Amino acid sequence: MHSILGGLPDVTYQRCVYYAYSDTGLFGNYLIGNEVFATQMAYVSQMVLSDYASSVGQVEVFRARAKVFNELLSQESSAKQSREIAQQVFYWGRRVPRSEFARRISALDAGHLTRVATRHFWDKDISVVVWGPTHLLDAVAHYNRSWKRSTLGGYAQPYYEG
Repeated sequence: MHSILGGLPDVTYQRCVYYAYSDTGLFGNYLIGNEVFATQMAYVSQMVLSDYASSVGQVEVFRARAKVFNELLSQESSAKQSREIAQQVFYWGRRVPRSEFARRISALDAGHLTRVATRHFWDKDISVVVWGPTHLLDAVAHYNRSWKRSTLGGYAQPYYEG
């Protein structure tokens, strides 16, 4: 996503979010930028998740690992540690030691991430919410309809899972 967003100079902020629930999860990203690039930002927010189903490179894996490891090492305040412990107990029902978390992250490879992205994002209905001026998006209007990678929908899923 960083390489795609690098071509959009007025994207000022990007963040991915994940919320786990007992029966489902909510994953998304949000972009903040100039309204001139609203069409490209809406397209990227739909496209990049399903692109990971076909091409997750080792560079992205190493970049993500480094980010997670840096976040693990930077949790020095008691407030950050308390928040993380509360999330772990809420999600998994137990405290997960940093060593176990680091071991699991270091075991991930591009193939595993591709399988996960294929299962959850390939040919799925991806929704986009736009806040702010939408007059530039009205002409293309691809942000407000069901958008899938192929016309096969869920029938193509077994083929791509390999």
